[in-house]
Amino acid sequence: MKSFKCYIIIMLSLLPAIVLGQEEINDAISTQLELLRKKPKDKEALRKVSFLFLNKADYNKAILYGQKLFDIGYAEEDYNHAVIYSHICLGQAQMMKGNTKEAYSHLAQAQLIGESNKNDSASVQFTMGWAYTHPTFRKTTTYHSRTSSKEWKLLNVLSMTGCTRLYWST
Repeated sequence: MKSFKCYIIIMLSLLPAIVLGQEEINDAISTQLELLRKKPKDKEALRKVSFLFLNKADYNKAILYGQKLFDIGYAEEDYNHAVIYSHICLGQAQMMKGNTKEAYSHLAQAQLIGESNKNDSASVQFTMGWAYTHPTFRKTTTYHSRTSSKEWKLLNVLSMTGCTRLYWST
């Protein structure tokens, strides 16, 4: 019982930081939405706002803006930026909503585009998406020898930076 009280005290002490974080996310969302009012086809603003809504756990809006980014990206044939990031956002948002088939489809498309274009920055977010949707991703890729040495270096960097959610024991 004593440890539970300590836990509650610690959690309550963190509450102001959590509220501050939400205010910062809301400010960032407002900034991006204002940019989109001026330029509705701004791909960078769409990417940022879709991931901000994803971080805020507003998955419906993340899907809405991710789909807009997807449509514009395909129309402009911007596969290495707009399309890949829309697939990553849509995959993560769909997974959080429980739509696993759609989530895996989007994340697999992101993987194909990222590998074919050698997009390392997208690989980080793609790996995060797979990590969340498929906890045994590292073991599976090891078993099937699908992971490149560059991806292993990425996973090692993620583990060193404290992203333990992304790094599984073998």
